[in-house]
Amino acid sequence: MIVTTAQFASTSNKSLHNRIVEYAKAGGIVIFGGMFSNTIRPTVFYNFSQQPGPCQGNSEITIVPRSH
Repeated sequence: MIVTTAQFASTSNKSLHNRIVEYAKAGGIVIFGGMFSNTIRPTVFYNFSQQPGPCQGNSEITIVPRSH
């Protein structure tokens, strides 16, 4: 699954966040890219990643920043 829009990080999408986490836990791969990575502000991404569920406490998440 590829998440391509920064709007995904909105707290109004919390139920979707939980479903994505369950998908990943079941062996699915979730990639945040495209416009998501180009348009999300660092503070918004940090807040999103600290929410219970999507990223918090998950040691299997790797964040690879763009180098260009």
